[in-house]
Amino acid sequence: MLRRIRILTSLFLFLLLLSGTPISPRPAEGGRLVGFQLELNEQGQTGEERERELQLDQEVMGQVLNNYVLAIDPVRLAVGAIEGMSSAAGGERITAERQGDTVTMQAGNESVVLPLTRDEKINRERLAVAYRFIRKNAPNVPAQELAYGAIDGMLAQLDPHSSFMPPEMYREMQLETQGNFGGVGIQVAVKDRQLTVVTPIAGTPADRAGLQPGDRLAKIDGAPVQEMTLMEAVKRLRGAAGSNVTLTILRQDSPGPFQVALTREIIALKPIKSIELEHAVAYVKINGFSEQSGRDVQQAVKGLSGKRMQGLILDLRGNHGGLFNESIRVAELFLNTGQPIVSTVARAKNQSAEFKTTHSGPLLKVPVVVLVDGGSASASEIVAGALQDLKRALIVGRKTYGKGSVQTIIPLSDGSALRLTTAKYFTPLRRSIDGEGIHPDLVVRDQAEERSSAKSNGQESAQGKKRQRSLVNQERQRKIADDDGDPSVVIGRRDTVDPSKDPLLDLAWRTLLVAQGPEVDKLLSTARALLPVERGAALDSPVGSSVSQ
Repeated sequence: MLRRIRILTSLFLFLLLLSGTPISPRPAEGGRLVGFQLELNEQGQTGEERERELQLDQEVMGQVLNNYVLAIDPVRLAVGAIEGMSSAAGGERITAERQGDTVTMQAGNESVVLPLTRDEKINRERLAVAYRFIRKNAPNVPAQELAYGAIDGMLAQLDPHSSFMPPEMYREMQLETQGNFGGVGIQVAVKDRQLTVVTPIAGTPADRAGLQPGDRLAKIDGAPVQEMTLMEAVKRLRGAAGSNVTLTILRQDSPGPFQVALTREIIALKPIKSIELEHAVAYVKINGFSEQSGRDVQQAVKGLSGKRMQGLILDLRGNHGGLFNESIRVAELFLNTGQPIVSTVARAKNQSAEFKTTHSGPLLKVPVVVLVDGGSASASEIVAGALQDLKRALIVGRKTYGKGSVQTIIPLSDGSALRLTTAKYFTPLRRSIDGEGIHPDLVVRDQAEERSSAKSNGQESAQGKKRQRSLVNQERQRKIADDDGDPSVVIGRRDTVDPSKDPLLDLAWRTLLVAQGPEVDKLLSTARALLPVERGAALDSPVGSSVSQ
């Protein structure tokens, strides 16, 4: 290869001399770039070769440039990728410094200058040069670490809701949206550097075996949990129905660790909870919008009061969202034919759309109170915003989170996926709630929920800041022994329904008992009238924030 390059170079120079064409010296930047590329070629690395990790980075770059909700500067995106790789390799050893549209990479005495342009193809080539420069000068850094560092750098240029899911995270997300998997039936979280049972799911093997909230998992099939990541532990807990798993448990009031042998079953997640309160008031809580949520809500309501329903409480508190289409299916249960639910606006006009009901919903004439808080986000805000704008329900609680964007899951070639913001959505009255949230018709303060929401919002805000070095890898590789966990997770919180212990729910229930008809104004005046007689409910003075029509 080296001999062929030398022969071709000599022939080229000879022809130039014969033609009398002057030889202009290349700019220093181009010379260093070409020189480095030739050096790589001499080492057997051709321009056609594309490592799997490099392909992943280039694939993400293309998806962002083509599908992100806003037009993104290609140079800015490429710089973010190169800086992210440099940081992943160790910022003190390999640096990437931007000057205008040029990035200079330095590793000891070696350097390469990468001129960037608005041309995606050229920037992909520059990214390849940067990748190989780092691989050459930091050979011990795992290639995947570099790839994820580049993705971190690109995502840092976008909104905080765009994210990358490595293969195992993507599979986990798919299981959650499908709503069932093989497992033992416990919700777990890292709490104070220990894998802790949040709560067993009713009717599952873990529940029947007597596992309790607060139990700590010391071993799974004899393997110490402390040295696992959370994802590894979850993977070991799950498995084919009928297979066995043995858990070593630490319990506060137990003299020592003990073992529990469980047989895995198909665990059906129940994002919908429904009961009938006294006096024919239905209560439906949606924890998240997974597949068939709309159908499940409709079936749940059919199993309750039916035509003699006095009213319905739709609880969206703590609902962080889920599938966009399922939020539309839930909203149309309460609306008339042809009413708007939500509209989306994307960069490409052919991807913008308005979604309307196609038929009259079975709950069209039922009085409705919707409960929301700072943890209500995304799909739950679509439902609350539509019912508020159309004067179809009274919205009570705290201001919602304010996530008014649509994320599209884009599978990638290696089994991972990109969760990319591709559109903004608007309520029927063309309100954008992004960063603003849904302001309830009646603001009611619940101190416990307010503390929880503040923690949750603080964590989300942190995600909006520039991502740290290889954030994706940090999250997935953090051992349980090194993880303090999420302080907002409440161990032992069961999904119980007791109006006497839930002031907001009690207010909604009594409002529906007193009010006559589904008119929002009547519901609002009734709820306001009931507020002064609350005892120990920690309620704010009512603040009406209905949207004027």
